[in-house]
Amino acid sequence: VTYVQMFLDSNSISMQLPVLEDSRQDILEWVDCANRPLSRHQLWDVLRASSTVQPWRNFIWKVGAPPRAAWTTYLAVEGRLHVDAIAQKQGLQLASRCYICNNAQEDINHVFLQCKVIKSLWELVLRKFGQNNFQPATVKEALVWWTSGKFKNKILFKCWKNLLHIILWHIWKWRNSCKHEGKHAMNLTGKALWSYCTDFIISRDWTLSDRQAIQTWLVVGLPWGCWRWENGTVYNIHIAVHLNKYNRDVSALVREYSGRFIFGIACWSDESRATDEGSLLSHCLRAVQGIDRLDGTIK
Repeated sequence: VTYVQMFLDSNSISMQLPVLEDSRQDILEWVDCANRPLSRHQLWDVLRASSTVQPWRNFIWKVGAPPRAAWTTYLAVEGRLHVDAIAQKQGLQLASRCYICNNAQEDINHVFLQCKVIKSLWELVLRKFGQNNFQPATVKEALVWWTSGKFKNKILFKCWKNLLHIILWHIWKWRNSCKHEGKHAMNLTGKALWSYCTDFIISRDWTLSDRQAIQTWLVVGLPWGCWRWENGTVYNIHIAVHLNKYNRDVSALVREYSGRFIFGIACWSDESRATDEGSLLSHCLRAVQGIDRLDGTIK
């Protein structure tokens, strides 16, 4: 004790130490928040490594995609899927090859983006959305690019948000089938993979009109140049997507006025040889008024 006291006195440390009071109970306090007692939550915040929250993480987990598909996307973005390149880094000696195209070494970016079969799939998908400038080098770049797309049409926007996860999930499932179940990828095409994805999209929980609109979009697609990729907003949604939603109303109106149209045209044909211009004009006006009402209702 004498040595410690001499050390403290010689270094003037004792002048900086707080004075202990026997009358107060010892407690643990944080320096930044001395007015609050120590809690497990505060301790965990200090011990947990803090990092910048990436905006694309919400796009993985909070868009309503199936959990299995979202989990596959997360592992692909983080580079944690067990492909041959990862196995080689872990010290496993094997001959790496792509199980889909059999032409290159297998890594995550090749499986999901660079394989020739997968490239044809992406071209087909983007053609449905009228887009052709999708050229990411990594899966993370693809996810960041995908998050920038927004639609005024809620049906297409919901399909767009879920489609990336569904595509990556089906690609990974087919890769595993080729590797572990011995399936041959000779006849596999981007169109075949797209059919699996579309079947899954249509089977989701849609209303009848929304499902009809999605089926129309899958057949017709959005024409090239139909939208503008500016500020993340898509304009000028193709009319074919909306048409099925109002199909019943339009069909009912057409049936209602079809008799009047046919009658007016028939009278027009018969009375064009007559001299009664007033009667002919009345039938024409009736037909024009019906057309105007139908056009206004559709708009």
